[in-house]
Amino acid sequence: MVLVSKTIPSYMRQRHEEQIFKALSPEKLVVLCGKPLKDERLPPDDFLRNFIYQGKNEKIVLMFMGSSSSEYMFVNMRGLDTGTWYIVPSERIDNLPCLDPK
Repeated sequence: MVLVSKTIPSYMRQRHEEQIFKALSPEKLVVLCGKPLKDERLPPDDFLRNFIYQGKNEKIVLMFMGSSSSEYMFVNMRGLDTGTWYIVPSERIDNLPCLDPK
């Protein structure tokens, strides 16, 4: 019997994680992670939209920019309790695993 290791090279994993956030929309977020604890639309004109989810260790807010007449695009992710900005895609996925359906 031969065992084969199926490890993905780190550069391929990183690219996959980056693509998740480039393609992330509010609709896709809800499909992946379910209904948020809170969905905030901030004036004027609902330009900013925040989704709050319970993450691994704290509540997480995912921020989108756009308007009611155009598509929203993902901007950033922050921990509400600690104020930590999650910049690196792997850190985002680690704190909210539902983002990567694999």
